[in-house]
Amino acid sequence: MRRYVTISLFMAELSVLSFAQTNPRVIEVIPKAVAGAIMVYAGQSGTLSIDGYEATRLRANGSAIVYVNTAGTYELTMYFDAGAQETLKVDVQTDTPVSAGFGYAIGDYGPGGGRIFYVKEQYSEGWRYLECASYDVGSTQWGLNGADVSGTGTQLGTGKQNSRLLLDRMYQAGERNRAVQHCATYNEGGFTDWFLPSKNELDLIYRNLHTDGYVTLTDNYYWSSSQYNDGYVWCQLFQDGAQGYGSKNYTFCVRPIRSF
Repeated sequence: MRRYVTISLFMAELSVLSFAQTNPRVIEVIPKAVAGAIMVYAGQSGTLSIDGYEATRLRANGSAIVYVNTAGTYELTMYFDAGAQETLKVDVQTDTPVSAGFGYAIGDYGPGGGRIFYVKEQYSEGWRYLECASYDVGSTQWGLNGADVSGTGTQLGTGKQNSRLLLDRMYQAGERNRAVQHCATYNEGGFTDWFLPSKNELDLIYRNLHTDGYVTLTDNYYWSSSQYNDGYVWCQLFQDGAQGYGSKNYTFCVRPIRSF
């Protein structure tokens, strides 16, 4: 089956028509059908290639939406102006947008306007980078006091799933204005996929951003999305980085993150 790709740009440089003319097997300006979309972000300027065909130029902190008419695996390569290159493969499912990021380092501004605080060695499980929001979203209780929320993890990469679980449980319990709900309604940079960090993700914000002055956080306690037991949750004091656990009824600060 012939695969078509078309590209919409945001803060990027491209002539879609010239790409369509030089690579008619890969791209049409108006595809016959759209099966999915890939949101591509670039921390550094360079040229994006899709399945071996040059697609577009992206400037530093630029982005582009790549629409495809066939679900499946696509290989994306960024050739940076500085000389390096990065390649990753993304699995596009029908009506399920995916994201792909290239060229970010810890401390860089992310697509959402926050700061990058973690970079995986390779793109996997739908993400490579973690971005910390620029601002707290207030101070509030964690919620679900006395309820055992089994299934929340403490490890890197578990914050998003933790948050989904917590949102479901709080909806069922009729709770409002809790830490994870404040993250879910945050929309810095136009993104609505922010979540409450796990215990280990929260610690990396302190170690990789706060201590180097990339972001400003208070000297108070911050919530993680990792439950300790039915009455307590892992938290962190950003005055000295100490981690511990606090009662779900305590009021602590909340800082959202997102992955891409």
